[in-house]
Amino acid sequence: MRTSKAFLRIGIDISQITHGTGVSNYTKLLVEHLLKIDHKNQYVIFGSALRAHSKLVEFSKTLEKYENVRFHFPFLPPSVLEPLWNIFGVYPIENFIGEIDVFHASDWIQPPFKNKNTKIVTTIHDMVPSLFPASVHKKIIAAHRRSQRKIKERADLIFADSQTTKDDVHKFLDISQEKIKVVYLAPSENFKPQEDEKINEVLEKYKIR
Repeated sequence: MRTSKAFLRIGIDISQITHGTGVSNYTKLLVEHLLKIDHKNQYVIFGSALRAHSKLVEFSKTLEKYENVRFHFPFLPPSVLEPLWNIFGVYPIENFIGEIDVFHASDWIQPPFKNKNTKIVTTIHDMVPSLFPASVHKKIIAAHRRSQRKIKERADLIFADSQTTKDDVHKFLDISQEKIKVVYLAPSENFKPQEDEKINEVLEKYKIR
């Protein structure tokens, strides 16, 4: 993916951090640690929200110390962008963030691009809507299927959390295994050995013997 330029402009969609889910934590930590270790490339952080717009702004304030990052948070709910991008394929992402070399899209919405040379990557955490459709709302299933069709058409590389997820993506989306790379999730700094006093507090709280 390296170009002849001295640095890359890397875009990342963080819209999902407003939901307070495991994917939210993944997205936050991805951005935080990329900025911590990479001071050469330029990062363009995109997020769409309306009612939860303040959550995007609050997160951006935690990254103000980094000089190689810019933020673009339009007052648009993902429910508006989802049909524009996943169904009609209109209004390219460059209209919001300008030209970029690499873009990490969420597994929920896949934006179109003006520049056909932009490399597109996305992370698929699991294939639950396909594996267990009875446990997922029909609207969510439909949205994921629309997004996954675009992933198959547009993505240059897909990250999967596990070999099982890679196998499921290959099976359900009929995507070449060469385009799917397993990247195991690392534990956050919250996961570490605890002092006996803290352990005893938790055991007592939950009445565990």
